[in-house]
Amino acid sequence: MAYLAWLRTAEPQPPLRFTTWSAGQRVTSTVARHGGSGPPALHLDSSGRPRIAYATPAGVHLASAATITGDFAISRLPGTGPDDDIPALT
Repeated sequence: MAYLAWLRTAEPQPPLRFTTWSAGQRVTSTVARHGGSGPPALHLDSSGRPRIAYATPAGVHLASAATITGDFAISRLPGTGPDDDIPALT
């Protein structure tokens, strides 16, 4: 399985998208309608579920998947703001 979190930055307010490839099938879903302007950070948790951090003018948001292929819940990380523009996950 392969994973990709991406933005099409040519769009004024690009959505954040998530793509998986498994057994020759590509599945793309929209994680957030407005995914920010900087590059998202993608990380797999210990169960293999993707987590994506991305910056918006309101701060850094974290999208956590319920499954290995998506179904994201999103929350803003407390203490982050407009100056936090390149998130990293470890």
